[in-house]
Amino acid sequence: MVIQRKTELFFYRFFDWLSAGIAWLIFFVYRRRIVEPEVSISEVLSDEKLSLGLMVIPLGWVILYSIFDKYSDIYRYSRLGTLRRTLLLSLVGCLFLFFTILIDDTTVQYVSFLTPFLVLLGLHYFITSFFRMLLLTWAKFRLKAGKVSYATLVLGTDKAASKLQNDVLSGKNPLGLNFIGFLSEDKSDSQQKLPYLGSLDELDRVLENEKVEEVILAIEAENKDKVYSVLDKLYEHKEVVLVKIIPQLYELLLGKVKLNHVPASGLIEVDQVMMPRHEQVVKRVLDIIAAVVLIVLCLPLYLYVAIRVRLSSSGPLLFKQERIGKNGQPFHILKFRSMYTDAEKAGPQLSSDHDPRITPFGRTIRKWRLDEIPQFFNLLLGDMSLVGPRPERQYFIDKIVGKEPLYKHLLQVRPGITSWGQVEFGYASTVDEMVQRMKYDLRYLENMSVSLDVKILFQTFLILLQGKGK
Repeated sequence: MVIQRKTELFFYRFFDWLSAGIAWLIFFVYRRRIVEPEVSISEVLSDEKLSLGLMVIPLGWVILYSIFDKYSDIYRYSRLGTLRRTLLLSLVGCLFLFFTILIDDTTVQYVSFLTPFLVLLGLHYFITSFFRMLLLTWAKFRLKAGKVSYATLVLGTDKAASKLQNDVLSGKNPLGLNFIGFLSEDKSDSQQKLPYLGSLDELDRVLENEKVEEVILAIEAENKDKVYSVLDKLYEHKEVVLVKIIPQLYELLLGKVKLNHVPASGLIEVDQVMMPRHEQVVKRVLDIIAAVVLIVLCLPLYLYVAIRVRLSSSGPLLFKQERIGKNGQPFHILKFRSMYTDAEKAGPQLSSDHDPRITPFGRTIRKWRLDEIPQFFNLLLGDMSLVGPRPERQYFIDKIVGKEPLYKHLLQVRPGITSWGQVEFGYASTVDEMVQRMKYDLRYLENMSVSLDVKILFQTFLILLQGKGK
């Protein structure tokens, strides 16, 4: 079934490529006939520029869609949402083509600039949308006919699972849900309508063994700690498992996770994507540009700080320490050394305002955060982002998670050189303070956007000007 869905996705991509080719072919004929109305169609089709355009431009459109759209599972696509995304990306792509290929086009001697642009946009959007809607309507038909289904697990009582089965499916399979069983804290919940697969603590095992693709959360709202704990586990499987909740849990989770209504089922989809794909790309591009510019601009500063660190005390110039990054992957964060070399001989410790382990010059560069400028290289390598939750050591992450399991959600994104937590709360000297600061970073995850990053960077800049670093 998964292989079949991948094949259908291939055809979806293929028709995007074909649509772009057809649109460019018609547009090329239109342009030539305006400039040279006497030219025959056969002469236009034999034009080498047309052949080159048909090789390059459709491929460019597929690359654009791959970066900014979502090529995943066409059975999960919304037709209305697809039309909106197609219009936006058609506008972006046509503007790019116009200002790179058509800006000096001789067509504009006969018609206004706007006319060929609108013709290209209209052709591309409507042809692409036609094929996309054709495929998505066919996919919806197969979904409703029960020819495609997703292994679905219910978390809650068998009574809740059975009610979902009756209410959602109504004797058919409009959502493609194939209920394989349920997990519950108490086996006595089972009424033999759906298989009892174990307790909620066995979630990881069942998700893997049963190849679960969708999970419906139907735990009673009163048991909020268990709801949060289960969601925390499900986030670790976000790449393969779609999570939905019953409406009764909506208010409980509002503000904790992103929620999308699914009117056809009465269920609510938990959006596990922190940031739209196109904004992720923009964020990473901005990180790379900023890293290159800042490294070049800071070269004299690197030299000055390096000399002062060398003169301040014996030891290496740079301090390398393992931190935990995106998806729990470790990396080595770079800093100018601001402490004496034996600072952690007694084990991992957090620094404080009057920490005797800090060198005299180390106190100065910490105040202005100059110790962190080597992290621009972490930024360039992709270990970090300009804005994101500050990375911690595994030792302290274990302590934080013991107090607040929601911390694991912060590992879904690249850690940042600055963060909402640092701007609003500042440095943390204890685990309890780290937990308090984490709440600001969780709010960042709920509201991630490029515009929010800009606001945080501006606030960070103001803090640096005032020398309010630790």
